[in-house]
Amino acid sequence: MVRSRNDKTKAMSLFRLAQDGIPTLLPFIHGRRVEIKQEDAILLLTEENPHIHKLTAEAREQLKPLEEGSIVMVYEPDMSNPDAVHCKMVFVGWRGKVTVRSFVPKNDRRHFLLLCGVDVEVRQTKRRQLALEREAKGQTANEEAEEGAGQEDEEEGTGEDVAMATRSDDETLATTETSDTVEEGTSAIDSDAQSSIKE
Repeated sequence: MVRSRNDKTKAMSLFRLAQDGIPTLLPFIHGRRVEIKQEDAILLLTEENPHIHKLTAEAREQLKPLEEGSIVMVYEPDMSNPDAVHCKMVFVGWRGKVTVRSFVPKNDRRHFLLLCGVDVEVRQTKRRQLALEREAKGQTANEEAEEGAGQEDEEEGTGEDVAMATRSDDETLATTETSDTVEEGTSAIDSDAQSSIKE
């Protein structure tokens, strides 16, 4: 039995099944076995933690009584449907509180998706494009933030210049008024001196 230790969950089981060797164990697993359809398989292999309500009604009904822990998902081919995958697929996963996740290695995941008719290269290209767009948006947001900060600094600098100019004008005015007062006092003293001389 291939098991992988899992200490990051509060589920009853501290171990989870690994994909390696699961075909050998499958005949002995009954209680935590979920029959899925092709669309369920594609969803579980393309999304990281899809919500349970995204699965088909049949899969949801099978998951409902199960507690958190490892599950085995089995796709049985529908031979009556010519467009369906005509081979059996088995992969392990984890049933969470409201989500379900597949634990399939990258190469096996790619293989299953190709069997389901999913163009893996196109999906990877779209992912790269989305990642580049997110990076571009992030850079644009950072540039706008920097420009906004620069404008605020300029506005603060302009405000300081205006305040300094206003203080300078006030000081000049006060100096002028003081000079006028001194000149008036001097003129008064000169007048008094001249009056004393005449007397």
